Amino acid sequence: CDEYYSYTALAGLVRTADEDARRWDPWELVVEAVGRMVRNGDVMRADRLKQVMQDLDPTFDEKNLGMAKFSRFVTEAAERGLLTYTRLENGQYEIGPGVRASGAPVVVLHDE
Repeated sequence: CDEYYSYTALAGLVRTADEDARRWDPWELVVEAVGRMVRNGDVMRADRLKQVMQDLDPTFDEKNLGMAKFSRFVTEAAERGLLTYTRLENGQYEIGPGVRASGAPVVVLHDE
C-alpha cells in the first residue's frame, strides 16, 4: 500500500474532538509516530506509520509537502535521520527509529 486514506477523511466525517486536534510539524510528527509504534510493539511498516501519523494529526498529507507518494516522505525522513527503513522484497518499507529520534533536536530548514 503506497497510500492510505481513512474512511472518515474520504467521507468528510470529522469528530468534534478532531476539530481541535493539534497540527504537527511533519518531521516532529514522524518521530512521535515511530516512538509510539515502538512503545506499543506495533508493526513497523511504512503503511502503518502513515496510519499512526494520521491518527495523531488528521490533517497530515505528504502531498502538502510536495511529495506524490508516502514512500518519498519516508526516504526524506530517513535522510534527515528521523527514521531508518529497509525496502523488503515485496516493495514495502520496514521502518525503525532514526539516529536523531533519540531526543536530539531536529532542525528543519525551509526554502523561502
